Amino acid sequence: MSVKTRIQQWLKLATRESARGNNRGRRIRGYAARVESLESRTLLTAYTVTNLNDAGTGSLRDAISLANGNSGADTITFATSGTITLSSGELAVTDSVTITGPGADKLAVSGGHTATRIFLIDNSNASLIDVAISNITIRDGGDGIAFIDGAGVRSGENLTLRGVAITGNDAGNRGGGGIQIFGGNFVLQDSTVANNRAGQGAGIELFGNSAKVINTTISGNQANGHGGGLIALLGATTVLNSTIVNNRCDADGSGGGVDGGAAGNVGLLTLHN
Repeated sequence: MSVKTRIQQWLKLATRESARGNNRGRRIRGYAARVESLESRTLLTAYTVTNLNDAGTGSLRDAISLANGNSGADTITFATSGTITLSSGELAVTDSVTITGPGADKLAVSGGHTATRIFLIDNSNASLIDVAISNITIRDGGDGIAFIDGAGVRSGENLTLRGVAITGNDAGNRGGGGIQIFGGNFVLQDSTVANNRAGQGAGIELFGNSAKVINTTISGNQANGHGGGLIALLGATTVLNSTIVNNRCDADGSGGGVDGGAAGNVGLLTLHN
């Protein structure tokens, strides 16, 4: 083999080795794909009531229905004032929600003195939802003829009422003219419960886990039986810095203002100034 041929072979070999080295330098590193899970979030929705209609778009009933269908603690506020008079039954709350009115002197929800409860708060299962209602008047639920437990508000859930006026509701011969609590924890604060009627617990009837009544006036309520102002049948009830006055029981009922138990059921009732 001639010297020229050997030089040509050596140059080809050197060129191949150089190309291999360059390819190694440009090799792209591979990474395994990784999927990271995102934290589960519930989207909360704010609904606004824009009219005083009983039903339909923009009504309180429609807002509650939408909130019931959207899992999570939604909010309902009002861009209107006046009186909402119910004509198609009670307002049923079945999911956590906060309903905030413009003021009890500015907005009322009325049953129109018909055989209609105003609010039923109950999800019909063992898990408790959290409901808060503030700054509205709840009035004229029930007609005094139909037997309606909790003609103003009936709740089996965790319920907070603040800055509300519960007035003129009539449960007939049933319990809880203004409010009946049959489950969950209950807070009533900075409110008025007045001029309601019932068989017992004309202002408030309590069967819940615990109840706190704070800075509230309970007055002018009338029961056919026990507990004109308030009756605590089960659970622990604390009344703090509140006024309970001018309530009455007819017939042979006891506890014109406050009754700590009746019909064999006794609740723990604590009163504080």
